[in-house]
Order: sequence, then structure tokens, then C-alpha cells
Amino acid sequence: MESAGRTDEQVCAEVLAVFGLPAPDTVRLIPEGLMNRTWDVRVGTARYALKEVLDVGPDAARRQHAATGALAAAGLPVPAPQPALGGDTLAAVGGRLYALTPWAPGHLVPARSWSPEQAASVGVLLAELHTALAAALPPVPQTAPVTVTSVAKARARIDGYRRQAAAGRTAFDAEAQPALAERAVLLERWAGHRPQGGERGPAGWTHGDFHDLNLLWEGTSVSAVLDWDRLGVRPYAEEAC
Repeated sequence: MESAGRTDEQVCAEVLAVFGLPAPDTVRLIPEGLMNRTWDVRVGTARYALKEVLDVGPDAARRQHAATGALAAAGLPVPAPQPALGGDTLAAVGGRLYALTPWAPGHLVPARSWSPEQAASVGVLLAELHTALAAALPPVPQTAPVTVTSVAKARARIDGYRRQAAAGRTAFDAEAQPALAERAVLLERWAGHRPQGGERGPAGWTHGDFHDLNLLWEGTSVSAVLDWDRLGVRPYAEEAC
């Protein structure tokens, strides 16, 4: 892939130089990224994840880095951001921002295949993360506002998706149509039980996207918690796998 006429290898070499590292020996674009491009880069015996920061602004990214650095220092399985030569954890190259972390070992394990012991250990880890985040970041109110989608808005969304699926010609479109029809029925059946918005608590700093696709495992233990782009203040009960 190329960015502004440059190959991935050229982009990564320019960014790594800002971090005081030589050009990479190998570069691999990770295909799973949806919002931010990430490369698997190897420099000698070292391996890194190089991320193009697109989904958040620089202030939010630096706040994330401060948090993840503190979590890593506390011994939690969170990749710590690497400082560039000037001390910043963001590198500005070609009008874009990049962040670098050591490569996190491990593999994905679908939540449906977790043992009861693994599920319990994830719950303990989540509590430890919340406790450490509260210590590392500025104090916040004990409650946070919660917005609940209205029935009318949910109905309009479903109708829009159904029109798109009906006009499509792929296997996905065909599969989506009955699933969307089922959701329309469920929405009308349970509309009267819609939860109310407002302030909820207890609240605090949370990962914001804590689920099995952002957890890596080695053996029966989580080896890394990834993707901190949604770090923010919300009710603790809303953060669940």
C-alpha cells in the first residue's frame, strides 16, 4: 500500500527515524485495522506495532499514552508507548501522527470459548485496570451521562439498513435481511422496556472498547489489552465483554 506516493516501507522508515530507530528489516500492514492503520515492523531482534493515529486528536492520544504508560508501569498487560527522540509519544511525519509500542505477544481467544476460570480472570483484570486508571488520570465525577437511542431512531436505522440490504446483491445482503427483520420485531416487542438515559454511576475512566477482539492471550492468561482509542469516562457497568 502507498501513502502520498510512499510505500509502507518508506513511511515506516521515516517514522522510525523520529523514534531513533533504523529502517525496518520487515514491514507488514495488519489487515484487521478499521480506523487506524497499524504495521508490524521488525528492527533487528526487536518487533514493534507502528500505528497511524487517525481516530483521535493529539491531546486525546497523549492522554491515552499517559494512561497506558502508567498501566504498564503498574505491571498490567498493556503495551507502553515508546517516546520519540524529543520525548513526545507522537511522531509527526508528512502531516500525519504516529505512535509506537512494543509488539504485544499472544493470540485472540473468542469469548464464547473462555473457561469459567478465564472469564473470572478477565473480570479481575478489568477491575484492576479501572483501579489503576483512577490513580493515573485526573479525578472525575462519580456519575456520568448516559444517552439511550430512542425507539424512533432505532426503527429508522433498521429501516435504512433493510433498504440497503434489499438493494444489494451479495451473500451478506441476503443474510442480513432476515436478521434485520428479526430485530425490527424485537424492537417493537420490547420498546416499552427501553432503559432511560440520564446520570449513572459509579463511573470512572474506562477502556471503552473492552472485548475479546482487544485481548491477547498466552496460555490461560491475558497477555495484552489493546486499542485504547475509546478511553473515557463512563459508568463502569457499561464496560463489559
